[in-house]
Amino acid sequence: MSNLYRFVRSVSPQDLRSHLSQSDIPVPANLNWDAPAEEFSKGFLKAVDELPEQKLNQLLADINRISDMTDEVGQAALMALAEWRDRLATIDGAHRRAHWLYVQSRDAFRQAEEIRYADENQNAQRLWDGFVGPRLLELKNDPSIVDQFKEALRGLLGAGRVYVEIFGRVRSRSGEPDREIKQITVYSEDVPVDEVVFTAVGVKNQARKPVRETAITYEPGSGTIEVVGRVKALREQVASLFAEKLLGVDLSGERLPPIGLAATAPLRRQRATQRIAELGLTSKMAAASWREAPASTAWITRSRKSCE
Repeated sequence: MSNLYRFVRSVSPQDLRSHLSQSDIPVPANLNWDAPAEEFSKGFLKAVDELPEQKLNQLLADINRISDMTDEVGQAALMALAEWRDRLATIDGAHRRAHWLYVQSRDAFRQAEEIRYADENQNAQRLWDGFVGPRLLELKNDPSIVDQFKEALRGLLGAGRVYVEIFGRVRSRSGEPDREIKQITVYSEDVPVDEVVFTAVGVKNQARKPVRETAITYEPGSGTIEVVGRVKALREQVASLFAEKLLGVDLSGERLPPIGLAATAPLRRQRATQRIAELGLTSKMAAASWREAPASTAWITRSRKSCE
């Protein structure tokens, strides 16, 4: 419970109260929300002990997600959300900052997690590939075009269900202007796995289909296209589908080389590497987070084809 205690001591009681309400977790009736931090924390932890098991598990899962975004790379990912960064920069404390965004917008918080996944795995040879793409193109995100992209992904990934999220963000490097990025997160249904789970009378085997995450980033200023995903053999094909469906071009096939020690091993799933000057953060990988794509690459813009 030490992590829970640290979390409760670090966040705003009013944000915590909103969190419980949003998640339909019972709000302790006799808790003094205006009490001094030590008194409030002890009272809240006592109330947590009385929660039904399902609600307690939900709260602990929420806290684990939020706490995962309180280190340097998590904070950098939060600040990559251009719409939220000014307000986030006014909030003191990593836990309080991450929790505030979680309360304000679960969708924005998930996008920050997706940014972390994409950026922290930059140059990880087993998870990352980079490609030279066209500069200064707008994504073709008409719903019918996105549907074609999803249908093509279903065929490529062998997935029954695919969810695609497209959003804008920034990539920061100390001393330089922010670079605008378009990120496309692909969630696809993976092959079934068999797990052992507890039941009321013991354990049993239970099948489920996990969700696979693939991240695509496109930087219009440089033309860089990067793909982070588990299966190396599919990453170039995913990049080609992205270029074909959402940019309307054919990729040349030219790759960007991995840089430095990051090329030797993948990083853990939780996301992001950029330095955020506003927060005084530093990044071990900032020097490797930008490559200038060749300016001379020729591109052939073609008529869009149906995925059929």
